[in-house]
Amino acid sequence: MLSPVSNSAITHDPATQKSLSPSLASLPVWLPPEIREIIEKQLEVADWQKFFKASAIVTRNGEPINSPALKWHLLQKKVPADYQYDVAISDKSLQAFALNQLKILWHSHQLAQVVEKLAFFDLLKLLGSPALFRFLQERIEEDAELEHKLLSWVERSKTEEVQTIAANALMLLAKADVDMSGHDFKGIRVPGADLSGGQFDGAQFEGADLSHVNFRRARLRGANLQRANLAGVNFGELPVINIDGKSTKNCFYSPDGCWLAIEMQDHQINLYRTENSELVCTFEGGSGEYSDSMVFSPDSKFLAALRWWSEPGLWKVGSREVGHILEGHGGHVRSLAFSPNGKILASGSVDQTVRLWGVDSGKERHVLIGHTDKVTSVRFSPNGELLASGSKDGTVKLWRVESGDVFHTLHQNPPDSPSYVRSRIVSVRFSPNGEFVAAGNRDTKIKLWKVESGENLHTFNAYGYLVNFSPNNEFLAIFEAWGGNWKGALFSVESGKLWKTLEGHSSEVRRWKFSPDSSMKFSPDSKLLASNGRDGTVKLSSVESGQLLRTFKERDGRKITWVDFSPEGRVLMWKAGNIVRQQKVDSLKVGTYWGPSQKKLKVTNMSIQGALGLSRVNQVLLKQKGANGEPALV
Repeated sequence: MLSPVSNSAITHDPATQKSLSPSLASLPVWLPPEIREIIEKQLEVADWQKFFKASAIVTRNGEPINSPALKWHLLQKKVPADYQYDVAISDKSLQAFALNQLKILWHSHQLAQVVEKLAFFDLLKLLGSPALFRFLQERIEEDAELEHKLLSWVERSKTEEVQTIAANALMLLAKADVDMSGHDFKGIRVPGADLSGGQFDGAQFEGADLSHVNFRRARLRGANLQRANLAGVNFGELPVINIDGKSTKNCFYSPDGCWLAIEMQDHQINLYRTENSELVCTFEGGSGEYSDSMVFSPDSKFLAALRWWSEPGLWKVGSREVGHILEGHGGHVRSLAFSPNGKILASGSVDQTVRLWGVDSGKERHVLIGHTDKVTSVRFSPNGELLASGSKDGTVKLWRVESGDVFHTLHQNPPDSPSYVRSRIVSVRFSPNGEFVAAGNRDTKIKLWKVESGENLHTFNAYGYLVNFSPNNEFLAIFEAWGGNWKGALFSVESGKLWKTLEGHSSEVRRWKFSPDSSMKFSPDSKLLASNGRDGTVKLSSVESGQLLRTFKERDGRKITWVDFSPEGRVLMWKAGNIVRQQKVDSLKVGTYWGPSQKKLKVTNMSIQGALGLSRVNQVLLKQKGANGEPALV
């Protein structure tokens, strides 16, 4: 029988026999640690699960034995923190081991000591198994003395250096669904405690050290957090941007993530600072009919939009100052694009031309003539040397930016096809490495061309105007424009084969005038794909598995017209009606939760007067949720 785990009980066993997975075996052992770290970060969850399974083999007299204690040690020492949860839950013996240890402690009347066994408690937190904490909840319900012992640790933290143990004790009470409403927690010190889902209505936290505490989904209505240290607190939600009394059309996220431009129906643009949802300025302009006709410069210093339907304008971000009004097109502008260095702006128009403008001077550099129908989409190659333009004439033209000459003309249909069967190109996209170009259209299958040769490399068996490359160049996402359930598909760029079919929306994927940038987005690390539909939902899917991870549904029939990730990929944003919502993506990676099932933070009438370390984002969030008082100045 195993004995209860102490802090020093889990040690390295020299009998461990390691057999690395192919992905890790290829790494020379002499590689510097910093190089190995870079390579290891590229490995997927499945690679680490295989590595852990192989490295955790223990033998005694040549016979394999199961050693959960050793597995926990190896998990901590060998597997990066980002992968430990996924690896741990893939090994059922770890959960059985943890539950068995809890039972041993209970039968020996030492269960309250679990919060003192820091190494073992870390395992409990990592596993997050409902079965483990259901067992603890049942024990607390039948033994009032156990609850009293845990609360005593919390009380002792006011005067003794037992912060870690106190944080564990309070966390355990929260996860065991103990209602702590009205408790006197003044001056407690529980930094880093996971109190998500806890019930603290009316609790007194005045002057407490709650730094880096997780209050996700907690109930804190009427709680007193005056002068409490709230530095780094995670409330699990972000503020919303609410545009009262006006109708909105579309949203545009700056590349640096600091700005959000929201187009109003009255042909005005509101510019918000994302850090605190502050409206900084409003200026005249918009995207006209199509969302591709408003875009931030790569350095986020300029916003290009339509001053009038056929006149693009350049605004300096953060002010109402107009840089230039670009005159010359003879019809509506359908698409705008900045060059990667931000020095050139391209515009495509229904007058069948593409024009290149100097951003600093506002002067016209080239007029690109060659299309025989409306130009619907323009995009620069990643190195800025080429410009792709798509047209309703069924062609994609690649232009040399420096000279304005045609490099290739790519045909969606054979060149001799009659006009009535030609596909109408509505969006063009370069792959991030610049090797390929793809075009969404309304009439036929999706083609992928090699940029250098103009060769048609693949024709994908999908119909749709929404196409986007993943940032790692491996996949092309296509949401079909027709076909019943509006499903999405991921195709391999290398092989041209279908990788995964994504669960569809119940109605058309919202395309805001055919712009894939407003309707589906890959996360920056290429692991997630978000899409929005006319059914009022945002769907978040795993690129690796194709599995639907979450569906966010709006109430009251609000239509969702835009979805995007923040530049670092930690926040997913979407616009529903006149509200822009934000969701922390990293909080979606946890597979199981303990305690109550509230999905939102409850803080009405919470007092935050003089609270310390409260970030500007959390200040805005708590104010929107109904908190009272002004935090201390930092």
